[in-house]
Parts: sequence; structure tokens; C-alpha cells
Amino acid sequence: MKKTVIRFTALALAVCLFTGCSIANTAGGESEADRKNVSGEAVSGSVAAEDDGILAGRNQNFQENSNCRYTIAEDDSYIVQFNRAGKQKKKIRIRFDIDAIEWVTDKWFYYVTDRGDLWRMPVKKTEEGEQLLTEKKEKVLEGCGEVQYATDLYVIADVWINEIPVLCKYNCRTGKRTELVTVKEEDDEAQVLWGSGYYPLMWQGKLFFERRDKLCLLNPEDGEVSPLHTFGSSEGDWEDTYILDHFVLKGDELYYTTVETENLYRLNCSTKKSECVMERKECQKEVRRLLYEDMDIEDIWCELMWLDQDRIYFAFDICWTEKDKTTGKKSACYKEELFSASVSDLTQLRHEDKLMDYLDKKSTVKKGSDVTANEILGGSDGVIAAEYHVYKQEKVCESRYVIYDIRTGEIRETAGKDMLENYEELLY
Repeated sequence: MKKTVIRFTALALAVCLFTGCSIANTAGGESEADRKNVSGEAVSGSVAAEDDGILAGRNQNFQENSNCRYTIAEDDSYIVQFNRAGKQKKKIRIRFDIDAIEWVTDKWFYYVTDRGDLWRMPVKKTEEGEQLLTEKKEKVLEGCGEVQYATDLYVIADVWINEIPVLCKYNCRTGKRTELVTVKEEDDEAQVLWGSGYYPLMWQGKLFFERRDKLCLLNPEDGEVSPLHTFGSSEGDWEDTYILDHFVLKGDELYYTTVETENLYRLNCSTKKSECVMERKECQKEVRRLLYEDMDIEDIWCELMWLDQDRIYFAFDICWTEKDKTTGKKSACYKEELFSASVSDLTQLRHEDKLMDYLDKKSTVKKGSDVTANEILGGSDGVIAAEYHVYKQEKVCESRYVIYDIRTGEIRETAGKDMLENYEELLY
């Protein structure tokens, strides 16, 4: 998953306000000398290592630090704080503009406003738990795009420069801005890869990013870019679109599908060798064999993919045509099915019967309707979120949500509000 897709609105808004980011004076937490040192000067090319903290490669939700996770209420009136186990601790009332959480560290809470400005507020540790010092908030950047990574002292963010999004590093203490990836053409931007658990994919402390026909690694500390893989013509055509579609990382191995072929590939980041481990046609053949052997399936495509323990989960959209017994008219039918496969043998798909049977029994959407009977919302840490639909009246359809624990097999229904607050990362 790419964070750019998830929150494209904020990024688009930024380009309307500024063609570049300017550094704003900060209030509190900085010396007068530091504040006067803010210049916003851009530096292209390699970056000298700075004494501003070490980037700790972490695969955790960008809304989390080592103690808590934060979300914003639907009406934007308060911030909800949870412990790492997912239990709500408290609601923090806010009386200022906050559009989205951008990053949380153990010392700072970064957020963006409706105008696309990046702010932050200190995180204080107390005996009662973490506190957000809302009265000490400070502006970091004006007109900034979305944050791809952050530490206590700097942020890695997309910035619109000459109407092109450029991956930059900002030192919050000195105000120094550095272009990490030099971009000169509109179709040459660096697209950072984000996992389904709401975190940027990292390998050995380096960020993955896609650029034209190449997959690269970026060391945020010194700005070094290392080419990892050049996509072949059999994988896609970068002139039309980004090549990567879905991707997950397990150890040294990156599993990915491409938009054009939908084949599944495995790239060893150490050896830089890539191989196709599951062709789309073979995958479709297996899906048909397991579930739809007697049906005339028109198309099967992957809608979602994520990794949990040693298994990769695939949510497939299935399309076929059926004739109405009463009217005789043909109509397209759609259904989503969940499968998984062990990374040791990706050719052996397993249909997730328990969850899918539950959803099928609960949903009441009619065949031929433009509303799918159910939808897999995502998975993380042994939990899968799903949605099914029921008709209360002839044309009124309601959504119901369930949480499935793949380790215990427990399925429980949950309210939409609970889904937003407790399983927000599973909704994308």
C-alpha cells in the first residue's frame, strides 16, 4: 500500500497553496539561535550525515510510538489515545485545526492542518501515562506534502517543488531542507512504499521507493540511494503507470505484484535477484478449481494482499455473469473471496472458509446487485477486518463489520464506530 493513495487529498491541497515548502519559526523547545538559523535552503544530491538522531527502522503504525497509538475522532473534536494492546485510555480535546496525524514518536506528535501545514506538539511521559502538550504546539512546515518518516528531530516528506512532488528531509532544529531524490520531470517522482499495517517498508534502516522502471533503497541519514531492482518489460511499462501494485516484506525478501501482469514476484534484497513465484493464470486456475469449477468465471483479480506470520493473504474479486430466472436478463455478479498461502509454497492456495462462510450466511445482497455481498478490509497482527451488507428494505442496504482472529478462529461483530477507532489501519 502506498500512503500517497490513502491520503492523496492532503497532498493535492498542498500544491494549490505552495510550489515549495517554507520553514516557519517554531514556538518553544528551540533556542533563539536555532530559530534564527531557519532558512529553508534546498540542497540537491548527496547529504552529509547530520547529528540529528539515528533513524530507527521500525515496522509499526505511523500513529504509534513505543507506548501508545492515536487516532482522530470523526468530528475532529478530540484525539483518542490507546495503549499498544488496543485498549482506549482517554480522549484528548482539541480546539485547533487538525486534519490528519502524520507521525508519532516518543517525544513528538506530528499532524497536518486543513491548509496542509505541518505542526507538532510535545509528548510528555508522566506517572499517569503519556500526555500531549497541546498548548506547546509549534508549526514546522508550511504547505508540506505528506510525511513518509519522522524522528524527534527531522521529517522525511513529499514536497511540491515546481509542481513536482520531491522527497525531502527537514531538520526541525536548524530548518535545513535537503532534496533526497533529485527530480526534474513530472513522471520521475519517487514513490515510497507503504505496508498494509500503515508503515513505510524498511529494510536494514532504509526506505523502499519506486522510481520509473527501478526499485531503490534510500538511507535517510546520509541520502544515499541504492538501486535494488530494474523492472523488466515482462513486469510492466513505467511510461503508463507505476509498476508495483501490492507488496509485502518478510525478512530479506520482498513479495510484489505488478499492475500490468498481476504475477507474484519474490525479490531477495541481499542478492538483488528477483523471480516470478506465482503466475496470474496459475493463480486464477487454482481459485477456479477450489471454488468455481462449475461456473463460467469471467475474471479474477487481486484487490488486497498482506503478510501475517508465514502466510500471505489475498483478497480476490471474482466476476461472472448470471441470467435472472424471472426476467431472463443477464447481469454481472461480483464477489470477494479470501485466500492465503504459505511463503514456503505459494502455489498451494487455501480458501479461508470460516470467515467467508460466516459472511455469506450473514449477507443478504441480491445477485446481480451493484453492491458486493462482502468485502475484506484488511489484516494485521493476526486480525482480519471484514464488512458484509444486508437489505433492510427493498433498496436500503446496511453495512455490518466483523473482526476475525485467525489464531483462535473467533469472529465477532463490531459497530462502525469501533472499527474507525480501533481498526482504522484495516480500513485501507
